[in-house]
Amino acid sequence: RLNTNTVTISLTDKQLIDDLHHLFPFFNKGSFDYSRYNLNSKIQYYLRKKNKKLYNHLFNAGVIPRKSAENSEKLFIPKFNSDLLRHFIRGYFDGDGSISIPRARPNLRRVELCTTSLTFIKGVIEELNKMGINTPIFREKNKTPDRNKILYVIEWVNTKDILALKDYLYTDSTIFLKRKKSLFDSFNPVPKITKIS
Repeated sequence: RLNTNTVTISLTDKQLIDDLHHLFPFFNKGSFDYSRYNLNSKIQYYLRKKNKKLYNHLFNAGVIPRKSAENSEKLFIPKFNSDLLRHFIRGYFDGDGSISIPRARPNLRRVELCTTSLTFIKGVIEELNKMGINTPIFREKNKTPDRNKILYVIEWVNTKDILALKDYLYTDSTIFLKRKKSLFDSFNPVPKITKIS
């Protein structure tokens, strides 16, 4: 979140905030317990820094405030080289993606990446396809209840596609949300054994 030259990274995942603060110690670190006001809310951990140069640099690179609300169509894929861009996409996945285990099929995984920006999601699809990552399911969900916007979703359910996405996101990476990566790491599909008579 960016506001009045202040950059704030706010998450419920303390692990990622701690890892980022280790790399960028010039940020101020703190937390706020929103559950005091709403039982359905959680503690938010944050990094914050007021710095006009940093604010402008991030803004010009496509990191904009209220990206899911009124500024969603201003989102774009930055013009990084492909090796840097995969780290950007992994960061976006940590924020607005999910990986889950189907209750009826615990040996499988289901992965989603979503946004309210059609421009942004098309840019992600173009980049992933260019890197040989299939994006087999692209759909629109119903409008978001609080913002009246369409949610665009890429979904992966095929084992080969999910393993390719895992390699793309995590090979040689050092900063990521560990709870999501652990669900990728625990996905070890057993190859089919062909019986020879």
